[in-house]
Amino acid sequence: MIKNARIKDALIGVVIAFVSIPISMGYAMIAGLPAVYGLYGSVLPILFFGLISSSPRFVFGVDAAPAALTGAFLVTIGVEPFSEEALSVIPSLTFLTALILLAFTLIGADRLTRFVSSPVMGGFISGIGAEIILMQVPKLFGGNAVHGELFVLIPAIIRETDSFNLLSLILGISTIIIILFFKKKSPLIPMTVILMALGAVLAVFTGITDMGVKLLEAPSPGMFGLVIPDISKILSYPDEFFTAAFTIALVVTSETLLSTRSFALKRGDRINGRRELEAYTAAMFSAAISGCCPVNGSVSRTGIADQYKVSSQLMSITASATMVLILLFATPLIGWMPVPVLTGIVISALLGIIEFGLARRLFNTAKNEFAIFVSVALVVLLFGTMFGVIAGVILSFISYIVKISGSSKVFLGCIPGEEGFFSIGRYKGVRQIRGVVIYRFQHPLFFANAMEFQKDIEEAVTDETKVVIVDAGNISSIDVTAAEYLLKIYENMKEKGIRFFLTEHSGELNDALHEYGCGVMLSEWAVLPKIELALRACGICEPYTLDGKEDEPYELTDTSSYGARSALALFEWAFGQDAENRMRELADDYVKEMMLSSEGIEPEAMPGEAIRKRLIPVWGLMDEEWFLDIVEMRVAEYAKNLSHDADVNSRLDRIEMALAQYHAYIDKRFSESDESLIADLIRLRRKRELEFKTRDPEAYEIYRAERHEHRNRLREKYPRLLAKIDKVRDELK
Repeated sequence: MIKNARIKDALIGVVIAFVSIPISMGYAMIAGLPAVYGLYGSVLPILFFGLISSSPRFVFGVDAAPAALTGAFLVTIGVEPFSEEALSVIPSLTFLTALILLAFTLIGADRLTRFVSSPVMGGFISGIGAEIILMQVPKLFGGNAVHGELFVLIPAIIRETDSFNLLSLILGISTIIIILFFKKKSPLIPMTVILMALGAVLAVFTGITDMGVKLLEAPSPGMFGLVIPDISKILSYPDEFFTAAFTIALVVTSETLLSTRSFALKRGDRINGRRELEAYTAAMFSAAISGCCPVNGSVSRTGIADQYKVSSQLMSITASATMVLILLFATPLIGWMPVPVLTGIVISALLGIIEFGLARRLFNTAKNEFAIFVSVALVVLLFGTMFGVIAGVILSFISYIVKISGSSKVFLGCIPGEEGFFSIGRYKGVRQIRGVVIYRFQHPLFFANAMEFQKDIEEAVTDETKVVIVDAGNISSIDVTAAEYLLKIYENMKEKGIRFFLTEHSGELNDALHEYGCGVMLSEWAVLPKIELALRACGICEPYTLDGKEDEPYELTDTSSYGARSALALFEWAFGQDAENRMRELADDYVKEMMLSSEGIEPEAMPGEAIRKRLIPVWGLMDEEWFLDIVEMRVAEYAKNLSHDADVNSRLDRIEMALAQYHAYIDKRFSESDESLIADLIRLRRKRELEFKTRDPEAYEIYRAERHEHRNRLREKYPRLLAKIDKVRDELK
């Protein structure tokens, strides 16, 4: 099996090499190098990366972002692309990028990638991708590539229409459409290789060059010569070189490492961040001595390798060896490659790096992060990649500060019959302890949010407040400014006769409090490890006196051995106020499943293990009864709304009978509990039935008829149980 996997990885390496031919040549030209340098950059860099990387499937080579940044750098220092000067300058830039990557490795910069957010990186890469596509557009219709930012690119593209060739445009657009179609429908087919071959066939046998279609210039066969980077070039433009090299190193580290970890998470690989940086550094040095532009991880080619289920870096080693053979024996064939076909291949690859999916997800879920994404992309398009990096860093910092500076406003209370403290407003039935404010702060406490912290507490205090307790379990750190605010709050509360406590935090936070001048809080025992201890210190012990009417019913107080508040509590924790709606959706799905089932419905299977597995691992008796009630109500709504034929009527009858039988079984289990639990059950049923009656009176009548049949079934099978339930019902009246 292992031997077969190795053979498969080696064969896929050959595929990756052929896929890399058009893509790497196109990116080399974007960087300002002759196309063959894309092949040069696909030998040593991919080999060194494959030998060192801890990722078994990631592919390295000449790629979009570094190529675009390199091309922009040439424009900045006034060097003509494809010139002798460019062939000298670019390896020096690659060498300096490798030195910066080496520094990143030594300082462990892989940890810094966590501070680069997905919206920032996605916007940056998408902006670069869009900019490169615009640069390449003239080559689709027979013109030359253009350079610059958006306001320069658009007039330049218009000027290139003087070279318009319809056949070139048809070839280029067709290439893009075919690749995108097969990428969606049959991603395992290496369509770029096939189209590259078809383009060469067209050039040889149809004479498309006579109709104005340009071909690539064929390089001479043979390996590249080793290049010694010219350090004097760096010294001539030190600021420009360092800025460009640092930006490229940052992009390579962030984009490649984040993508590597994404693929690793998908496949369960173990990735060593430092070792990855070592692999990037070695690959970059080898690119420099190959005379190539900076290299990067390729998400598109990695995606191909992943689709073929590559399991080792033997793929990269084989791809490198294959590229050597291509350079030695097959480079004349490159001269038959139509430029619009190559451009179409490159543009289709670039479309893959534009984060349309991320943008759509951010727009639907996080408008502020979507704004960051769009802002960074627009800055790149309008002002260039360097300003895009600066904008990304600034916006990331602002977003982080805003996020942790905002108020949490989470206040805690208790649920009668339950242990612990629950968020008021998120869980049903939560009441505040009388005279007590329990405030949970959910961020590090520092200068930017200390005022909001103080404001939240002071606004929650009323004339009846005797105790204020801060749940500081999420306050991982505090600074001098925040400590001053905290001490001021403590002193203000003391003047008002209110006890103030800081609880639930780690001991290390106490060290910071003492160091920053809050030692009085420690010495006066205003700092305690648990909320319960703070309450006890004020003479407040369980059972706590809660706000609200003493006879007000509260939900889900199942204290039997079957489990207390298990299901709904977890649903409330997960979905907040939407918990019951989510449970109703699950009940609706279950009813639809029963309606569509062609098999007989067994009473003992309802709701049964299928429901329990579908929901959560913890399930109490009260939860089971509660969910069953929702299912019965949904069935009643089906009975009201559906236009039935005989088969549907028969199916509904079987479902209702099975539900009635199972509900009788549930009631029998309740009869084994004490009367207080039965009382809770009756209260909850009354409340749910009243809500259902208000919401849908017609369906409620159908439901009530079913409940009447349920009572008849209890009277026949469990008369003592029905008498017990009626007794408790009468007492509640």
